[in-house]
Amino acid sequence: MTRILVAWTAAFILLASAPAMAQDWSQTFHPDSLPPELSEIRVVIATGGPGAVPAGQALRENLRQSGSPMVIDNPVISDVQGLADLDVVERLAHLPVDAVVIVRTFGDETETEAPEEAPAESGPEASAPDAPEATSGAPELAADAADAPAEGADQEPAPAVNAAAAAMAMITFYSLDGAAIAGFMVYPGVALTSEQRRNVGRGISQEAFDATKSALEDARAGEEEKSGRLRLLQGNGRDWKLLDRETGETIMHADIYRRLEREDLAASYEANAQRQARRASLGKVTGSLGLAALAIGSTLAISTYVRQLPSESPAVAGCSDYGHPRVQQNCHSQESFDALSGQRVAGISLLTAGIVGAFTGLAIYYSRRSIELHPLNFPKTRELVKEANAAATREDESGDASPDQALPRADQTDEMSLEFAPYLQSGPDTQGGLQLRGRW
Repeated sequence: MTRILVAWTAAFILLASAPAMAQDWSQTFHPDSLPPELSEIRVVIATGGPGAVPAGQALRENLRQSGSPMVIDNPVISDVQGLADLDVVERLAHLPVDAVVIVRTFGDETETEAPEEAPAESGPEASAPDAPEATSGAPELAADAADAPAEGADQEPAPAVNAAAAAMAMITFYSLDGAAIAGFMVYPGVALTSEQRRNVGRGISQEAFDATKSALEDARAGEEEKSGRLRLLQGNGRDWKLLDRETGETIMHADIYRRLEREDLAASYEANAQRQARRASLGKVTGSLGLAALAIGSTLAISTYVRQLPSESPAVAGCSDYGHPRVQQNCHSQESFDALSGQRVAGISLLTAGIVGAFTGLAIYYSRRSIELHPLNFPKTRELVKEANAAATREDESGDASPDQALPRADQTDEMSLEFAPYLQSGPDTQGGLQLRGRW
């Protein structure tokens, strides 16, 4: 009995530690085995499948240890097993990350199928009618078997434990636009190979992100206009360009709307441009006057501190009554400073006005950007381009059709036709009527 208890204790310890050993992902996602490019991007991790939570946690911790700027768990869906990858990316695209990492785990199929095959392998000996014969032949063994569980009971808990364990995991990196940029299969306790690290690094590098984003933006921008000759491009800021693919001509400013045959929009653009120019001129003039006032005022104010009135001035006439030259000099300086106080106040006032004028002119000059040049926003203007392309396509199609194609030809008519023709026969027996004619 003691041996049975010891054996059962050892088996229980092994079974309890089996999931932990199967779920040891720390070496798989060790910081030294991860591509260095992972430390340059921000990711959100979404997990799904049996035993996916430990795999996701290990990946998150090791990414943080490797220096990744931001690693967050999926805050929207706890388990993504029943969702497609693109649905997961769409739900997480609003997060401030660069990529979505989906971790999907899979169990060991051989272990889950074992319990279904066990009854077939037991054979006829395990059937119920034969059980009394086996126990009657060996009473002592039957008693021991009654005390100890059957052998099949040892294997019964194993499928339940392994059902929550992951034998492998598929890691897929997606950009926020839904493009798969890297993917690889991993196993518990097995680190990434150097080839896997290179492939993953190339997929998630900043160059790959930029190329994928640029390709998607080009595809999205040209989706509506790919059938036409005109294409609207948005450059830096408000610099829009209309490209004629046939001639290679680049059209800008109000000519964009003239090319689209919208003179009203072209006039609005020119009026807005004139308003911008007037505001810019007003800002320049105001700023220039402010700078001039600043220069004059500062000159006047500073000169009052160093300038002295001439000795003949009535303001300093009383200083000559002092006998000592130094006293006379001090009196002269003080009286001159007091006499020039009005000029000093005027200079300081002019200096202050100049500062205010300079900043006001600067504000007016840069406020011209608040006036929108284009009467329509970019999406609406793109719709106009789309309509112009569609109209041009219809004209080309109608122009290609010749008059001969518009009218039916003789060889295109039906092979058989019927027609009625009136007739009149004169003579002794005058008669008339309708005659039926047929052709085939």
